Amino acid sequence: MSNYLSYDSLSPSYAKSLSAHSSIVEPKHYHEASKDARWIIAMQQEVTALEENNTWDVVDLSVEFDEAVLCSDDGTCARVKDCVLLDPEPYQRLVGRLLYPTMTRPDITYVVQVLSQFMHKPKRSHMDTALRLIKYVKNAPGLGLLLSSQQSGNLVAFCDSDWAFCPQSRKSVTRYIVKFRNSLIS
Repeated sequence: MSNYLSYDSLSPSYAKSLSAHSSIVEPKHYHEASKDARWIIAMQQEVTALEENNTWDVVDLSVEFDEAVLCSDDGTCARVKDCVLLDPEPYQRLVGRLLYPTMTRPDITYVVQVLSQFMHKPKRSHMDTALRLIKYVKNAPGLGLLLSSQQSGNLVAFCDSDWAFCPQSRKSVTRYIVKFRNSLIS
């Protein structure tokens, strides 16, 4: 690099100014800045300017809130503040594990599909719904698919479509069912 750049052709005052600026390392954390007197002065000047201009406001940006309607087991419902989960990983693992039972539990496929739409920014109500679904699956273990022993070779399919059914996206929802030998296969 020194073959291409040189301070030799610069005036002495400009070279001194440039070397002073290039030697300043910008701190990445407050504890680094608080050790340098120049950064302390700069921070104090910044706070003073904010106070003089009446632009100093404390804003809490730690959580996002929305309203959700939560219903209890006894049927009572209430509006509550719904916050984004700080750690989405447990929710993502839970919904990921719920994908496998959907092959034999068509009664939960729609709920799992809706829950999987919120994998990146799940809220408390989504986690509560996923946990409620787990309770449902544990309390109703006999609702899986059963294969018939009858030997008919019929393949039957039914389809239903609802225009703008989804309340979040207003997209259409299409459902289908395929039976082979009186047993649900898809």
